[in-house]
Amino acid sequence: PSWSYAKRHENEMWCDMFAAELLMPYEQFRADVHDSEPSFQLIDALKTKYQTSFPATGSRIAAVSDYPCAFVTMDRGMIRYASRSTTLRGLNAWVTPRTPIPSNSVAHRLWSTGESSGESSDISQDIWFSDWIQGYDLNEMARHYPDFQQTFSLIWFDTDDGPAEPVKSFTHKTEATESLAELTGELAWPSKRRRK
Repeated sequence: PSWSYAKRHENEMWCDMFAAELLMPYEQFRADVHDSEPSFQLIDALKTKYQTSFPATGSRIAAVSDYPCAFVTMDRGMIRYASRSTTLRGLNAWVTPRTPIPSNSVAHRLWSTGESSGESSDISQDIWFSDWIQGYDLNEMARHYPDFQQTFSLIWFDTDDGPAEPVKSFTHKTEATESLAELTGELAWPSKRRRK
C-alpha cells in the first residue's frame, strides 16, 4: 500500500528494480540524463519518452544522476521513500523515512497551504538530511497533489556547494579555531564520599 513504501517485502523491492530496468534501461536512461541538472522539466520529458509515472521517473533520475541529488516521495505529510544518487550516498546524506515533512522545506509549505508547485534555491541542507552539518545551501523543487495527498520533492546541490568529503560529524560545521578544552590533570571522579 501507498503508506508503507519504507516497510515493503523484499520481493516487492526486487519487482520494483526489475520493472525499473525493464521500462527504463540503465545505460539508455543514464545517457538521456547525462550531465543534465535535476529538474521537473527533465522528469516530465523522460516520463513521456519512457511512458512511466512521475514518481518512478523522478526516482530513476536521482538514482543515475551525477549530481548529488534525491527524489523524495511523501504521502499525507510523511516521508515514505527517498531515492538518492550515488554521489549523495557517498557523502552520507540520509533522508529519514516515516518522519514528518521537514517544516522549513518547500514541500511542507505546499502540503500545508495546498499549493501545487514551488521551488527554492536556498534551503539549508540540514533541513532534509539527518545528522547533517549546517552551512550549505540546497536547491528544492516540490510538487503537491492535494486530491491524493501526495507530495514529491527533488533536492540537489552543485558539487561546489556541498561538502567535499563524507559527513562523519553529527554536529554543525566547526570553525578552525574551535578546539578541545585544555587538560588540567585533575580527574572529577571518583567521588571522595564514602558509601554507607
